[in-house]
Amino acid sequence: PSAIRVVMLVLPNLTAAGLAVLLSRVLHELGADVSKAREMGSYQLVELLGHGGMGEVWRAKHRRLAQPAAIKLVKPNKLGESLSGSANVLKRFEREAQATAMLNSQHTIQIYDFGCTEDGTLYYVMELLDGVDLESLVRDHGPIAPERVVYMLRQICESLGEAHTAGLVHRDIKPANIYVCRLGTRHDCIKVLDFGIVRVQGGSDATKLTADNAVTGTPAYMAPEVITESTEPDERVDIYALGCVAYWLLTGETVFTG
Repeated sequence: PSAIRVVMLVLPNLTAAGLAVLLSRVLHELGADVSKAREMGSYQLVELLGHGGMGEVWRAKHRRLAQPAAIKLVKPNKLGESLSGSANVLKRFEREAQATAMLNSQHTIQIYDFGCTEDGTLYYVMELLDGVDLESLVRDHGPIAPERVVYMLRQICESLGEAHTAGLVHRDIKPANIYVCRLGTRHDCIKVLDFGIVRVQGGSDATKLTADNAVTGTPAYMAPEVITESTEPDERVDIYALGCVAYWLLTGETVFTG
């Protein structure tokens, strides 16, 4: 065939091949960027487990050990526009990781790692729990038998007892922050979570990290002195909240509805 005929036959194939190579390179680079973004230290994000106003919790695995874990993270775009507010959130997040890492009770969530990614995302790695929070348990299955409630409360008290001995006040004890899990061959193993608004008594961290006129906690489980700010909160506010948790477990209702 003539030269023009050859060009017309070959050019479309060459063009398609060139575009395929170009697109493949772009997709490969995008995939590499996504993989890099999903890595937190030695851990890689696998599945989103939940999210709230300030952060997310992901199922993750260690890249070398294949160890399952959960990663809680706060991204820069979740911190809001206020610099002082952002600083407080970052400080609170860091303090939560540090406070939890101080505790060794088997009934307190265990922290494996803490860090910050290149894009400013703060994260900490904790044990992955096989269970359900107490709020969901009662909401889905109804009130719990008294003897089972006592078994759970004793475990919660062990976790809080260690925290109080270390001078830490949780300040947000509620059913949603307490998990009942399967741990090995054990069932009904309790884990206390979310030390995000923990208070260190008598230390520099006792300075408040909340905005003026802001009430910190969950109203249905807050002691009266926390709401009225009549006294500085101490370990008694956790004991009061635990009583409200016990009432929820036994009745499926909160102590106060107003």
